[in-house]
Amino acid sequence: MSTTFFHALEIKLLDPAVRGSREAVSALLSDDFVEVASNGRIYGKPTILDLLVAEVATGVPDHQISDFSLRMIAPEIALVTYHSTTPERRSIRFSLWKQTGGEWRMVFHQGTITT
Repeated sequence: MSTTFFHALEIKLLDPAVRGSREAVSALLSDDFVEVASNGRIYGKPTILDLLVAEVATGVPDHQISDFSLRMIAPEIALVTYHSTTPERRSIRFSLWKQTGGEWRMVFHQGTITT
């Protein structure tokens, strides 16, 4: 898999049209998905689906991505890192993607606020 492929998947998850759709987000996240939010809280897939739909209702900030990097941990596991900048903050993000049944789904994500 290429860096471009995973970059496109991450961009999808930042797209308000995707974030506002439980079905679209659910198709990109593994059922055992876990996120460590910038506030340190840990969320599973059902909570993330609720949070993203609520976020879209109040307005999703525009994300600019830079320093995108891909490291294949195994043929079916990819580690993606990048910086995300919105008008309010800058963060470094980490995502683990796993291929199962021919489909790539995110199994872990963490965003940490940086200066």
